[in-house]
Amino acid sequence: MVATKVYLFACFLVLVTGIYFHRVPPPRDLNHQDIYDSFQGVFPDAEDYDHFYLVLQWPPTFCNLAPNKCHKNATKFTYFTIHGLWPQKKNGGGIICTSGPAFDYDKLAREKKLIERMKKFWPNLRGKDEQFWGDEWNKHGRCIGLEQNDYFNRAANVYANENISSLVEELEKHEIHEGKSYRIEQYKEAIKSSRLNVTPNFQCNEHGQVQQLLEVKLCVCKKGTKFQDCTYKVGQCSTTSLIRFPHEWNKITHRPDADAVEENFRIALSAP
Repeated sequence: MVATKVYLFACFLVLVTGIYFHRVPPPRDLNHQDIYDSFQGVFPDAEDYDHFYLVLQWPPTFCNLAPNKCHKNATKFTYFTIHGLWPQKKNGGGIICTSGPAFDYDKLAREKKLIERMKKFWPNLRGKDEQFWGDEWNKHGRCIGLEQNDYFNRAANVYANENISSLVEELEKHEIHEGKSYRIEQYKEAIKSSRLNVTPNFQCNEHGQVQQLLEVKLCVCKKGTKFQDCTYKVGQCSTTSLIRFPHEWNKITHRPDADAVEENFRIALSAP
């Protein structure tokens, strides 16, 4: 009788132990996915994503089109500035937030170092900075399971750590100069051959009859700590015409760049 009780008690212990270890996994180091999973409890509708775009805009291109009336201080930004940090799916599809905590400027302002960096790296070229930051957070940040200031810090950190403000100088080292026109492959090769050593994507717009380089899109790993090659092509840049890297500011004119138009006309005539 005693032996039977001992046997049943032992079976009970084995059963309880098995259930415990089945339900409670062994401890492990937290990685980004663990952090994302933990935020799923706070934001159950958080969107999953594969990587980020760090979208860099070229101020002269942005400001020399009629709809964009840049403020007079915009001319001090002689380097690529941040447009946004955009979460992307593996196939290159973007994520547009429709829910999540709204932008809280007071929370952002409590991190004075972060605010200083954002005013330098992420300025609004045509209005108030906080309006621009709020729009970017509400559209691209609030639904991915990151705390607001963490989202902005990721963009500021990778920009500063990779010294993106010197990207113009890097392009010049590879014979890409302001005020000149190049094919999109030349821009791509220059960035790939630079110290960044990554394949980017681009966004262009048209000024008169000439395409201009508007944005450089750098793919950033999911942790937001380092760049990686963009493995898909997204953008509205011509693969055959010359694309201008403008130097002029606030020139609202429809007179196209003569050299670029002449070269694009020659290319069109020679096309099969």
